[in-house]
Amino acid sequence: MKKIYLFLIIAMSMSFSPRETRPIRKNLLFDFTAENADCLTVFGKNMMQNYNSIGRCCSYSATRSVSQARSGNFSILYNLRKTDPDIYLSKRVEAARASNDEPALIPRWYGLSFYLPTDYIKDPSPESVSQWQSPKGMNPPLAIWTDNGKWKIVVFGVTKYDLGNYVTGKWTDYVLHVKWSTGPWGLIEVWKDGVKVKTIPGANSYEGYPEIT
Repeated sequence: MKKIYLFLIIAMSMSFSPRETRPIRKNLLFDFTAENADCLTVFGKNMMQNYNSIGRCCSYSATRSVSQARSGNFSILYNLRKTDPDIYLSKRVEAARASNDEPALIPRWYGLSFYLPTDYIKDPSPESVSQWQSPKGMNPPLAIWTDNGKWKIVVFGVTKYDLGNYVTGKWTDYVLHVKWSTGPWGLIEVWKDGVKVKTIPGANSYEGYPEIT
C-alpha cells in the first residue's frame, strides 16, 4: 500500500515566502490546497480553477486529510493498494486538470509539495506521483517519479534524471519552470527545497500534440 500527500499550485510567475508560511501568489492560475471541503467533488467548467476528473477505484483512494498539511489545515491523501482494481487499464489514483482553455506551448511555473509517510517503502517499480500528459495513450512528456528510493524527473517516459534520495516523514517542495517546446529551444528547470537541482534543455512536447494537461 502506498500513500502520498500532495499540495499543488500552477502560476505564470511565482515567488515564495519562508517555508513556514504560504506562498505569495502573483499571476496565479491554479491553486489546489484542499482547504475547500468540496475540493474532491466539484469540477468547474473553468478548468484553470478546478480539477475536471478524478480517477479512483474506492472511497479511500483520494481523501481530504488533516494528518499532514504543507500550509493551512489540509492536504490530499492518495492511497494506492496492490489489491485495487484497475482504473483506465492500470492501478492508479489521480486528479486531472484539463488545460484546454489555455494556449499551447506557453511557459509555465509549477509548484508541488509531496509528503511521503514513514511507511513509504522503496520499490524497484517506479511510481509516477505527478505527470503532464499529452496526448492520451502516449508517454507523458514530463513526470516526477519515486523510483527505488530516488526522486526522478522523466521526459517522454524514457529519459530519467536523478534528483537525489527521497526522505520520508517530511515535505519535499518542488518548483519547475518549463518552456514547453517541440524543438531544441525547450527548457525544464527544477528546484528541490529551494535549491536548483536540474536544467534540462531540449524538446519536451510531442510534435503535432502541443496541448499539455
